Amino acid sequence: MTPIFTIHAGEYLVGSCVEKHHKHIRVWIPSKDDGLDLLLTGRDCLNGISVQVKFSKDWKEVITSQQVHRLVQSSSWIRINRRKLEATEAAWWVLVIYGFDRLKADFVVIKPSDLLARLNEIHGRKVGIFSLYMTVTTQGHVFEHRKLGEKALLDSNALRHTKYDFSDCLDPNLTRLAALIPR
Repeated sequence: MTPIFTIHAGEYLVGSCVEKHHKHIRVWIPSKDDGLDLLLTGRDCLNGISVQVKFSKDWKEVITSQQVHRLVQSSSWIRINRRKLEATEAAWWVLVIYGFDRLKADFVVIKPSDLLARLNEIHGRKVGIFSLYMTVTTQGHVFEHRKLGEKALLDSNALRHTKYDFSDCLDPNLTRLAALIPR
């Protein structure tokens, strides 16, 4: 049986966060899945921004080192198809990293062109499917460490300001998106 209407957990978490923290924004769900997951508008329904959401359950449980485990707030494994990222019509992508320990989502908010440029730098231009291991540390930083392994997180200060550092995109209340919608 095919459901008539579905929304996945990541879309729900993004929509709920926007509605909780930004009362001037309306969250719209498209009736057809064509690469745009949400549309955000002001109360006047004008000047919307389109959002693509990628969600991962918490993968913190697979971290084997107890020392690293204590440094990690949440961890994810997100797969992104290069062709879909290159062709996206969404203005923004939100990577949702959900931490089961704290029952809270972390959001990485990034323009698709910036995401593609960063993934090309980390993984190369020949990769068709990017596998991202996005990890949020207890210090409030987020790193893509697929090629580095979990031990690299032990010295997360060494990862700061490198191509693996996505901390500038960490946006716990989605204020980056809300700032684009007029009140």
